[in-house]
Amino acid sequence: SRTGRSIFGPEQSAAWLTSLAKAVTKAGLWDELSTDWLLLDAEVLPWSVKARPLIREQYAAVGAAARGSLSAASASLRGGGAGLDVGDLLARNELRRANADAFAQAYRRYCWEVDGLRGVSLAPFQILASEGATWESRDHLWHLEIADKVGRG
Repeated sequence: SRTGRSIFGPEQSAAWLTSLAKAVTKAGLWDELSTDWLLLDAEVLPWSVKARPLIREQYAAVGAAARGSLSAASASLRGGGAGLDVGDLLARNELRRANADAFAQAYRRYCWEVDGLRGVSLAPFQILASEGATWESRDHLWHLEIADKVGRG
């Protein structure tokens, strides 16, 4: 993880790295980059495999609280404003509710159930370094092409 914490146990980590190395081999990157190691900036998916408590306790909790309170506020506003014009306030509240829904949908797209490593994937963004080289000066398209090769591997 970004904090140096292992995402998987020792056996799963070994299997995960072996499968990644096989993909890099199949893509021909060891030879193309003249290396026997790579440092990738990548995302392990789904997020739920590495951060389930964070998602449940922080993202989901915030989303649920926002949707619940904003729904209640909208219901009250729809009930009338004691003779006051609350149309603008209701419209702003409805927009906030839509944003809360979008927030929940955004993180849910990156969460799903897995069976061991089945269903786990890697989304590489960039190759940071390899034996004797750093790759920050390569353009974004080059990095995407490399990521695509690994993904096909």
